[in-house]
Amino acid sequence: MANLFMDGFEIDFADNAAGLWTAFEETSSLGGDLYYLSAKKRTGSGAIRFHSTSVSQFRDLSLTLPSTYTELYGGFGFLWDSTTALVESNGSNSCPLLTLVSSAGVVQISLGINVTTNTLTLFRGGVTFDVLLGSGSTGISSDTWHYVEWHIVISDTVGVVDLRLNGGAELSLTAQDTNATGGGGDIKTIKFGQPYTGLSGAPGVVANFYYDDFIVNDTTGTVSNSWPDGAGVEMLVPNADGNYTAWTSTGGAVDYTEIDDVTTYGNLPDDDTTTILSGTLNQRTSVALSNTVQVGQVEAVMLCTYAKNSAAGADEMAQGVRISTTDYDSATFIPATSYGWQKNILTLSPATSARWTTAEIDAMEMGWRRAT
Repeated sequence: MANLFMDGFEIDFADNAAGLWTAFEETSSLGGDLYYLSAKKRTGSGAIRFHSTSVSQFRDLSLTLPSTYTELYGGFGFLWDSTTALVESNGSNSCPLLTLVSSAGVVQISLGINVTTNTLTLFRGGVTFDVLLGSGSTGISSDTWHYVEWHIVISDTVGVVDLRLNGGAELSLTAQDTNATGGGGDIKTIKFGQPYTGLSGAPGVVANFYYDDFIVNDTTGTVSNSWPDGAGVEMLVPNADGNYTAWTSTGGAVDYTEIDDVTTYGNLPDDDTTTILSGTLNQRTSVALSNTVQVGQVEAVMLCTYAKNSAAGADEMAQGVRISTTDYDSATFIPATSYGWQKNILTLSPATSARWTTAEIDAMEMGWRRAT
């Protein structure tokens, strides 16, 4: 698969991103909160902020991976606000940024920031930041975007730990024990934000933490199977009707205006207020998309559709792209009876079996087919 996931945090999903992020935790009663902000962003039109005013508060997002992995690469943009303070977790002298959790529910690796030196830290284990594997040497200045990249191999004896900051090497270790006690030797879930352990003295920060351009890669495939290299994540949205307009518009307007809910940063999908729908087998509709802004090599394209079935059953649909005069559909899927996101990641262009180009993306359409 190579690229497993990406998010530029352009859509405010109101504490829930069913089908994208798999869990969202908060201490809302204690005041911990999360915002999508366009004022502070690394790329695209926005970023996500995790905010707390007490060490008892927490916010985090969890991503359940499609399989279990022993080796992963990842990266994310990070900014911390100097108007507030970093707070250590459980005597570790580090504030948590991201944790890698095994299929057994055990925290394997904890990536944090040292509250004294502002350098990156990496621990085996989680709740008490069990064993410090190593630290970076470069201080992370506040009020400035930095890009943090990590490469982890889980093993009792030949584990690997690599950290990069803004493209420069910060830590490189081999022959490490990266498998926490009871960890089972794998990674299944990634948590970031302010990871909560549910224990007294659990991780919490008195800070505003901003994240952007979150990317995870495995080592398979021929592209996007290593370092993200500081890549940005950009959201493209419907801006015109495409080649097909057969699906029905609930509002009576042209199709694309019924599904362009999130064209403005921070907007939420409006569920049943404006939709397109089909009850006809193999009926298609498609839309043109806004053009790319970023330049350089394209690592992957992730198709995302917010959909539901009108009634319980086995009604299937497919999403895909139209390049030139050819349609390329994803595998079919069955939406639930409540709205949720469906995603498909294309690391290579289905038309050329080579890397995507920005020109190809700018010219393509995204479309949907009623499959059953």
